[in-house]
Amino acid sequence: MTTVVSVPMILDSETRFPACAQPGRAEEVAPRSAAVEAVPAAARTPLACVILSATCAPPPGEVAERVVSLLAPDAVNVTGLSEAEALPILHGEQAVFLVSSTDWLCLELARERARWLGHHGLGDRCGLVLWHVPGTATAEEAEDFTGVPVCALLDCDEHIQRFASWIAAEYRRLTASARAAC
Repeated sequence: MTTVVSVPMILDSETRFPACAQPGRAEEVAPRSAAVEAVPAAARTPLACVILSATCAPPPGEVAERVVSLLAPDAVNVTGLSEAEALPILHGEQAVFLVSSTDWLCLELARERARWLGHHGLGDRCGLVLWHVPGTATAEEAEDFTGVPVCALLDCDEHIQRFASWIAAEYRRLTASARAAC
């Protein structure tokens, strides 16, 4: 559903997703979500969505955490997990939201993550959630640059809450339809 920009990145089973790629700034790793550690992937019910942030730094990292907290326990933030930890979670879910701000550096990181998701067959499940930064890329430019469709453009806490409510409502609808089909 969404795409973003380019920073060279090679990931293997021991690599953690980079938190930021700003020169002179150490990469940070987000803490594991309690939902991931508490329940083995095979034993848990499907999630409403998986969140992957372009960076743990604000604002995308904070937006990702806020969305996950609003959807708990039905969403997981895989930012900071190793590839080996993140891939089973990502492959087990229907929706992956890539969170980025509209500044070009963050969009570059998001594009690399989108490429990585596409490489692992997850590109068609991916949507871009943008935090608007005045004077930077538009939603259309971000979508063109990353190759990922924009699902939401946020610029205040109310927008984050509405986005989470939309995800929750869609998740309840799909879950009810699946139960009715059984």
